[in-house]
Amino acid sequence: MLALSHGAVERNIIADYFIDHNALHYLKLGGIGFLCIYLIHAAKRDLKSQLRVIRVLWRANLAYSFITVSNVVLYFIQNQN
Repeated sequence: MLALSHGAVERNIIADYFIDHNALHYLKLGGIGFLCIYLIHAAKRDLKSQLRVIRVLWRANLAYSFITVSNVVLYFIQNQN
């Protein structure tokens, strides 16, 4: 949101729609809720499904960690200029 307030453009058309209508938090909460319900349902199937869910969660955590670190680094780089 900070980047958007400084002139950045959202390229995700779904997120852009929710940002334009000041409802991005609904998209985030709905997406996380849906993902949690799906993963709980998938994990209840069998042990192999549980291992897949764990792998998905690890990969998602790594991806979001990378995005977070990247955004923080870019924020500090931009503030130096």
